[in-house]
Amino acid sequence: MATLKDVAALAGVSIAAVSLYVTGKSHGRVSLETQHKIEQAIAETGYVPSSAKKAQLSPEDRPLKTIALFWSIEFHPNLLGSFMSGMQNAILETGSDADYNYVLRPYRSNQLYMHKRVLCGKQYRGFLIANASAADIQYLQGVTPQVPVVLINRRLPAYHAVYIDSAKTGEQAAELIWEKGYRSMCTVRSQTQYIATNSRFSEFIQASRTKGIQMPNDFQIITEDSIEGGITAAKEYLSYPGRPPIIFASTDLQAFGILKGLKQAGLQIPEDCAIFSYGFERTELTKYSNPPLSVIDISTAGLANQGTRLLIEILNKGLTAPQQVELSSSIVLRDSF
Repeated sequence: MATLKDVAALAGVSIAAVSLYVTGKSHGRVSLETQHKIEQAIAETGYVPSSAKKAQLSPEDRPLKTIALFWSIEFHPNLLGSFMSGMQNAILETGSDADYNYVLRPYRSNQLYMHKRVLCGKQYRGFLIANASAADIQYLQGVTPQVPVVLINRRLPAYHAVYIDSAKTGEQAAELIWEKGYRSMCTVRSQTQYIATNSRFSEFIQASRTKGIQMPNDFQIITEDSIEGGITAAKEYLSYPGRPPIIFASTDLQAFGILKGLKQAGLQIPEDCAIFSYGFERTELTKYSNPPLSVIDISTAGLANQGTRLLIEILNKGLTAPQQVELSSSIVLRDSF
């Protein structure tokens, strides 16, 4: 089987010149006369470039390109299945299942730096990084991965990213509350180190204040991000006089607990107190809670799907300039609001 060396010898040119020609990089670097000699030598030797050999392989024989998902083990484990489903659908929908597969790389929040050997190596063809904390993002600013990286719901100038704009989402929620006639509100959130969660809630608070919606200090409640945390928040809400007529929760899990706590106390929803929250694709639960919960849905599967599509496009087309893709959230109004 002919090699680059054989082509170069027959054409009387350097191996470097042949390499530039067969990789499509000869323009302006190899003279037209030399290119013609190389063409003739390739025809006479029957040389087949390695890229063409790979293209001739059947889908079953082509080596799979593996992309890795970095997922923080502290983040909601129930959302991991939704995320990986989104990745799988992207691979199938783009017809890439014969070429790509994916693996999970779990990491501890704030400790992404411990995976430098993997991140800066070439074991995988590309990465999706989800749930990165502020410390993890700071670490990424100081390293140079050797393969494409797509950040999920995070942004850095030098990295590809798929994200939902926290400011726009916050403005959407505040606008809906204002349009419904609410001028005073109770907020329920958790303490978390995750950037998107904090940013989303902070932007919502800022947008609400800009609208003129009051949030009394006693009704800015901090609790765990769980149904039990929501029940605790409901008890705290009920313990104070002058209660605002609406509660906005940072997650649907908290909202489920708030619903239960208020109903146990005999309140009618939304007549006595409306409930609205961010939602994270717990569609069955939000649709069939009592009453059904109104949410601004942050689609984990959607972020995964678009992030995977973007990474595949980057790899297939050899894109190098940072690609930033903004997704929108969807509002689902039900009986709680």
